[in-house]
Amino acid sequence: MSEKSYLSWIIYAPKYKRAPGSSLISNIIDNGTATSPGLETIFDKLSVCITNDGVIALRKVRDETSENSLELQVDSGLYLLTLYSEDEKGEQRIRAYHNETLGKERVEILGDMWAACSICRDPAFVRNVFEEFVNTGDVSLDLLT
Repeated sequence: MSEKSYLSWIIYAPKYKRAPGSSLISNIIDNGTATSPGLETIFDKLSVCITNDGVIALRKVRDETSENSLELQVDSGLYLLTLYSEDEKGEQRIRAYHNETLGKERVEILGDMWAACSICRDPAFVRNVFEEFVNTGDVSLDLLT
C-alpha cells in the first residue's frame, strides 16, 4: 500500500465575533475532509484556521498498521501543535511544541487548559511544521519534542 494523506478541519468564527454564551459548534464557518490533498489545499485550510479559531489535522498512513497524525488547535492567535506517531516497534509516541521560557502558567485553547510552555505564538513556525510533515510524514525533534 502506498502512503496516503487525509486532511480534516473544523474552523470557528473568531471569539470576538461569537455571540455571548454561544457554543463553538454554533460558530462553525467551515469544516470538511479531503483524501490525498495537495500542498496548496493544506496551506489554504491552514491559513483559514490560523486566521480564525479551529482545529486542523493531517494524517499520513504508511501501511495497514502505521500512521502519523499532526494536529493543530488554534484559539485567538495561540497554537497548540501535537504529533501522534508510532516508532519502529509500533509504540505510540506523542510529541508537542515546547518552550520552557514560557513557564507553566495555564492558557485556554478551545475550552481546555494547557501549560503556556506548550503554546506556540508564531504562525510561520506552524506552517514550517506542517510543511515538514507533508514532505516527510514526520516532524524533526528540533521542532516538536
